[in-house]
Amino acid sequence: MSRKYVRKVNEEERKHYVRPAEPPSFVRSVKGTGTSVKASSIGALAIAVVLILFSLFFLGATKVLMAPGVSAYQVGFVTVPTGQPIPYKVIQSWAFGNVVIAEVELPPGPVPKGVFVPQSMVVYLAPWSMGTGTGPYATWYASDQYLSVMHYNPMWNGSGITVAIIDTGIDYLMQNFAPGKHLILLVSVLYKNASNGEPIVWNLQQNDNLTALYNFDFKLFKEYGHWAFLDTAGHGTAVSSIIVAQPGFGVVQGLAPGANLIMIKAFFGNGTSSLGYVLTALQWVYNNTAKYNIKVLSLSWGAILPPNNPLNTAIEQIESKGVIVVASAGNFGNIPGDVAYPASSPGVIAVAGFDCYTGQIANFSSIGPTYDLFTVKPQFTACAVSVPVLFPPYVGFTGEVKDPYDPNVTALSGTSFSAPAVAGIIADWLEYYHFYHGTWPTEAQLMTLLINNAQHLSYPNDLTGYGIPLAPP
Repeated sequence: MSRKYVRKVNEEERKHYVRPAEPPSFVRSVKGTGTSVKASSIGALAIAVVLILFSLFFLGATKVLMAPGVSAYQVGFVTVPTGQPIPYKVIQSWAFGNVVIAEVELPPGPVPKGVFVPQSMVVYLAPWSMGTGTGPYATWYASDQYLSVMHYNPMWNGSGITVAIIDTGIDYLMQNFAPGKHLILLVSVLYKNASNGEPIVWNLQQNDNLTALYNFDFKLFKEYGHWAFLDTAGHGTAVSSIIVAQPGFGVVQGLAPGANLIMIKAFFGNGTSSLGYVLTALQWVYNNTAKYNIKVLSLSWGAILPPNNPLNTAIEQIESKGVIVVASAGNFGNIPGDVAYPASSPGVIAVAGFDCYTGQIANFSSIGPTYDLFTVKPQFTACAVSVPVLFPPYVGFTGEVKDPYDPNVTALSGTSFSAPAVAGIIADWLEYYHFYHGTWPTEAQLMTLLINNAQHLSYPNDLTGYGIPLAPP
């Protein structure tokens, strides 16, 4: 792939996102390639990035970020049937089957009926909260806690199931993800193919040359200031490891190591994205569900939004294709009704955070009920305190506990890490159901399986839902 296939970041985007390119400062050997591959160390800047990520949990979405080129008018989002005229100037739009979501310029004055106007255009990761980092949290001698807590059965490992994640990218240099075998596709909505305007894609099943991938990625970084696929925050790598990290590479193993993984990068290294980038990522999932047989979508990000937000519409359309969507409840504390979107969306499986060391709901986890008081939210919970995960060694670290024996492993806390655990268990159940029935379960059938095989906790539903979903027997 060459430069002509990539759009250049415009000045408005550059103002918000772009940092000067820095040369790589260390070399890491890639197993199986026989070569050494350079990867960028952000150094002190990386430490600052992680600090920003941590601070976002406490600060919330306060910065208003307009779409590129937008400054003198109000921005809104409208949803209309395909083919229906839009009575406003369209900035950009996204097609989801029979509906179109459009970002539009609004005239001065009151907001027209049916138009969603966000308080902020920024979407934040719902990443991690600082845990205690002491005592049992520093134990690295056993397998991952969620494997035993969720009764992982290696007979069912998500084989044949494709799971998509929208996040900060992934450290594709780690052999833990089996690039080309289980990590099958990298997508970046931060760059567009100039020939068709679509997000750029690297198919690892067709080209698993990690040296070539890294060189292409680094070229974009040098020219435009952003890696297309490499995870410079660590969040996407950590989330992915809970689902698909392969056994035999140390303490971290995923709950669905047999599944196929698609990583869609829509977040920058500082942990932010925009509604536009997120909608583009969701549109890519919608358009490619059948092509790549996507069965599960895991989302570890969110924001407090009103029900008429465009994320709802996009996710409903994805769900209509039979995709099971799982999302983090959020890290806004045990305050009733603070489950974030997209977790609050009616068809999304929202996952709260549980302290599997103490047997209590995590004190940072968002809880229900929903605004309408009728829908159980969160539906489930999973380990979210000091969870061992894979983390890129080139990202500066300011977290809880670093594994003293493995530089690729650390412990992190947050509902970001409970959601992929449930996504992995769902992949296992889909494999189980398809093996015995030859068909895929409906959402209702899947929920029945999960509920009937959950460890029901002694808390109301608006705290932990139906409990911790357990793996197939």
